[in-house]
Amino acid sequence: MTHSVKLPIFLAVIAALVMPLGTFAYLGFYAVHSLGMLSIFSSSFTLLSLWLPFLLLISLWGNAAIFRWLWKSFPEESSEKLTLQRIWMIFIFATGILSLLTPLYSIFSDSAALHVAWSVIFCFETVAAIYFGLCLLRIAHGIRHRFLFALGILISLSFVSDYSGLKMLQPIVNENLSAFESADSTDIISSLSGLSPSEFETLDDESIADVQEIFFSVFAIAAALVASLIAFHAAISFSFFILFAVYVKHHSPIKIS
Repeated sequence: MTHSVKLPIFLAVIAALVMPLGTFAYLGFYAVHSLGMLSIFSSSFTLLSLWLPFLLLISLWGNAAIFRWLWKSFPEESSEKLTLQRIWMIFIFATGILSLLTPLYSIFSDSAALHVAWSVIFCFETVAAIYFGLCLLRIAHGIRHRFLFALGILISLSFVSDYSGLKMLQPIVNENLSAFESADSTDIISSLSGLSPSEFETLDDESIADVQEIFFSVFAIAAALVASLIAFHAAISFSFFILFAVYVKHHSPIKIS
């Protein structure tokens, strides 16, 4: 019982503090990279690119342990327990494959095959976790169990908002950054605004200022959306782990009528 309470508290700290701060730092290094100054922080960037996937795997295996505890808490031979157990086995299978692919993809991030394989398995696992949460939600609604109902909602929202999936966009970002490195700021802004360089040069100073303002506004909005996603996921995951710890401490046998 003590082990079951300590695990979600440990995961709550990782989800609410360690991973969000590490992710913000990682994105900051990406921004520095776009300015051509990444070499100054290359060592820190390399460590973060390996550390964050490691934390992701810890989080996934921790969730697997929590899911196992949840389905085992149901009465023996109940159909609800069997359903949750089958989904959990799919989740475990995907987590095992990700445990092999994630280190490889972190080291060989330019590999197209590893990128596709990692993306497919990550999506597969995410869908399995969301389905686990929805099934728990449906079961809890049927037996009127408020704790399980809340846990089902938080599980589904946590995996829907998992920003680790943004790693699938990494090749696109890398490709665009490589293209931007060989162009000056005027060419970049004119390209993203849909204007040719010749058309951009015909604009007056006020129009150029408007285009630049729109350009930076779009990037500011995108950055705000990503930050909001990270904050939302951190809050949801933290709530889930803490609620689970409270549930374990005050657990009573689940009765299926």
